[in-house]
Amino acid sequence: MLKYIQEGANYEEAFCPLPYTKMIINAYGDITMCCHIGSEKLGNVLRDDLLEVWKSKKAEKIRKDTSNNVLARPCSNAPNCPFHMKKKIPFSFEVDPDYPIYLEICLPATHCNIGGKKPTSKTACLMCIRSHSMPWDQIDITDKICEKIKPLLPHIKKFCVLGIAEPFWKDEVFRIFEMINFKSYKDNITFETNHNVTCFGERTQDRFLKEVCKSNLQFSLDAATPETYVKIRRLDAYDLCIKNLKSWMKKKNFRHKVTIWNNINMLNVHEMKQMVQVAIDLNVESIYMLPTHNQNNKVHLSEIIINEKNVHIFQKNSIEAMELAKANKLDLRYVTPFDIIPPSNKKLKL
Repeated sequence: MLKYIQEGANYEEAFCPLPYTKMIINAYGDITMCCHIGSEKLGNVLRDDLLEVWKSKKAEKIRKDTSNNVLARPCSNAPNCPFHMKKKIPFSFEVDPDYPIYLEICLPATHCNIGGKKPTSKTACLMCIRSHSMPWDQIDITDKICEKIKPLLPHIKKFCVLGIAEPFWKDEVFRIFEMINFKSYKDNITFETNHNVTCFGERTQDRFLKEVCKSNLQFSLDAATPETYVKIRRLDAYDLCIKNLKSWMKKKNFRHKVTIWNNINMLNVHEMKQMVQVAIDLNVESIYMLPTHNQNNKVHLSEIIINEKNVHIFQKNSIEAMELAKANKLDLRYVTPFDIIPPSNKKLKL
């Protein structure tokens, strides 16, 4: 399976790198390779050895199918997998034959900048799974997860703290760094996270620069105006987000990249071009947009997500946004197309 392109480095060629590189441990301890196949578990951190799971027959079967340019069963059963709508074009990427090199852990829903230690019924984001279906008896096992992943750190090249919660709320991400001894490996690891910027003020930014050498921070905005931001995120915090982003762009060095992520639906599709202009003005490295999806049928937003009746609106605005991005040499990427209705949306009752 492995292909050796140059001495000292192992490479694989496939249309998707995640089965060969990434391990995700969610807030319940469940182990997967991709967030889209969250319903298909490879194991659980509380009872299984991580490397045994990584080398299991089930994991190898997924890799074998991916090497053969077909979607493995867990991927084909995940309605929001981008490759249901994208061409499967193989490319080469670095791998470690014995270890995942991309590790992601998720925080529990009980750790949130809106609800504090006990989440409230008012969630920060309209598209958040907490607004639709979320158990409230979740136990925080972050410490146990950190204990299990600590031996993997010498082999990790990307480390991500993600989930429903905000990683910078109450300095949680820094507590995780301490538990896993991140400082001993920070020179070799790129840290990634997706957050809503509200908790990323100057004090947090200064500490982050001291503790992290390389990063790709993904700032989730979903709007280009305060009015639209409130509709989607239910917080009057757009100006605060832009302020924190401007501050970070001034403080950071070239080892720290910034990506803006925007979920696009009928509440904000008219601002796609304006979102590009915001990214240009901020001078960020890239901006990603994707149609808001139903998270494997767990989030119910049929009236505002892309469907047969509104696909032409998404197509028009995505073309105009891309034209502006190309004219200004901004790296704008569409995770999935805006002119194709996802399979999971075609059966919606409108």
